[in-house]
Amino acid sequence: MHVQDIMTSPVRTARLTDTIAQAAQALRDLDVGALPVVAGDDTSVLVGIITDRDIAVRCAAAGHDSRECLVRDHMTGGELATALPTDEVLYAAHRMQRARVRRIPVLDADRHVVGIVTQADLARDVGPANPRLVDLVVEAVSRPNRTPARR
Repeated sequence: MHVQDIMTSPVRTARLTDTIAQAAQALRDLDVGALPVVAGDDTSVLVGIITDRDIAVRCAAAGHDSRECLVRDHMTGGELATALPTDEVLYAAHRMQRARVRRIPVLDADRHVVGIVTQADLARDVGPANPRLVDLVVEAVSRPNRTPARR
């Protein structure tokens, strides 16, 4: 089974210049926990990801105004765990497990966002045939972070 067989596509994205309030409203309206972040309207090249946890911990808990803060200031950027549509689902699950993340963006060869794979996708589409794989991903993601929180 390939990533393209289980990924959610198309996927809603956020822009670097969106406010945190706009991103939070999109998360609420779509009932999802993360949005891949792209540079702007004219590109779908991945530059980061914004999660509900990023918003809660990096913005709200710091006392920032979500109507003034931008996604670029609170997103997770850098080297993100990703997958290609043609990757085996097992590969994507191992990437999630190693990175300890609940979801990974799916990119084409030019780094354009074409989908997203989540723990729920694995549980729904892979779990019945391979419950141990789903258990391993959930276990890795749920392991507490040993790094103290920044204050």
